[in-house]
Amino acid sequence: MKKSTLAISVVAALAAITSGGAWYTGNQIEQRYPELLEQVNTGLKGLKAYNIHADISDVKLTKGIFSSEVQYNVNVKTDNNSFTLNGNDTVYHGPLPLNRLVKGNLMPMLLSGETHISAVGNQLKSYFAGNDVLSATTDIHYSSNVAGNATLNPFKSENIESSKIYFEGDYTGFGKQHLNVELLKIKNNGESKGAFELSGLHYDANYTQDKQYPELKGLGDYQAAIKKFTFINEKNESVNLNELASKGHSEIKNDRLVSLGDLTFNADWAAEAKTADLGKVNADIRMDLDAKSFNELTLLSNKLESESPEIQNQLQAAVTALLTKAPKLKVNEISIQNAKGKNSFSLNLDLDKFDIAQISQAKSIEDTLKIFKPSNLEVNLNLAASEEMAKQWLTIAPDANYVGTPEENAKLRIQELTNSAKYSGIATVDAENIKLALKIENGKVNLNGREVSESELQLALWAIMLGASGLGH
Repeated sequence: MKKSTLAISVVAALAAITSGGAWYTGNQIEQRYPELLEQVNTGLKGLKAYNIHADISDVKLTKGIFSSEVQYNVNVKTDNNSFTLNGNDTVYHGPLPLNRLVKGNLMPMLLSGETHISAVGNQLKSYFAGNDVLSATTDIHYSSNVAGNATLNPFKSENIESSKIYFEGDYTGFGKQHLNVELLKIKNNGESKGAFELSGLHYDANYTQDKQYPELKGLGDYQAAIKKFTFINEKNESVNLNELASKGHSEIKNDRLVSLGDLTFNADWAAEAKTADLGKVNADIRMDLDAKSFNELTLLSNKLESESPEIQNQLQAAVTALLTKAPKLKVNEISIQNAKGKNSFSLNLDLDKFDIAQISQAKSIEDTLKIFKPSNLEVNLNLAASEEMAKQWLTIAPDANYVGTPEENAKLRIQELTNSAKYSGIATVDAENIKLALKIENGKVNLNGREVSESELQLALWAIMLGASGLGH
């Protein structure tokens, strides 16, 4: 067979498949589109938590052989404003949607839609500097997976300003995800009069769905970076998190949800033309939880505010199951580092499986603490690093109780902290550091190399209870 004849045959076959399947899919769209819109409106109800009411209405579907046209309104109401946007979709029928076929993509799917949403009204048009608000491409697979990309055009109003926002990936929360935001500013004109700004947000993830625990999202890998994240208070003081970076991984392993993640950023505090360098923050955290219990708690998470006794009992049972099935939390490090040194905190919290009813009948603190496998907590405060941090802080926020320069006041504060640590008995002090090391093993508590007696533990718990009671009043 000649190559030209082969090519014509392939095209003819594709045309036959496309035309026959497209008509069938067109009928499916007419039947299923109301269901899809209902799902979208259900999703939009989640915006009520932010005092935003949105829905899609006045839908008109004109069916064709290879594609269908859909027009609709997007209605949005807030406490102060209400406006309408016009939606225009071209829905290309499967199994081989034409908009994908012309790009050489031969993967069969139910439909592929191209969406254009435009502004109605001069005020909304002024926010977007024109009619175009959003454009998107959405692919719906026969497996019901929904993926595509969406671009929200630059926006500027009295309280919100953003660059173009671009998302690409699976809309179900699984699969590959990509989000890019170069600039976003939001002002709060309420009582707090605050604001936050971020620039250079880049987020990538590849998430999978576990068949046994389908509610667990975030399984897989992610990485995120933000060039600058700023919080501004009513005094126009700003806390800046610079060069923020995070990555992590989660998986199901032997019916356990195992997660790990790290976060780093440089922090500073700016006010009245002064800037305090707060240091570099690093966090490295691991977690190991019972997957079934966490899956059940995730199912109930959207009912947290319910006052139904039945829902409250279900939530309590889910939390109890999660806590009693050997949870593990390991903080390898949370640290703040500056030019003079590093302050650090680490924690290894490892619980065994236990029965709450039996624990409530324990005759001693030692019996209660036997629910812990070997666990430990360590704190290290470097005196030079702490003094530098105090100096930077006092540069912006002088303390009226101290007289002198920020450097002098910082030295006084660290000396007071050192004296308190020496007399407290809960920390060790040397020329460079204040340290605390707490270990729990076989029901015994060891503090800085010394075993703590039952009576000391009872006294400590009594003091904690009194303190909590005081806070309650």
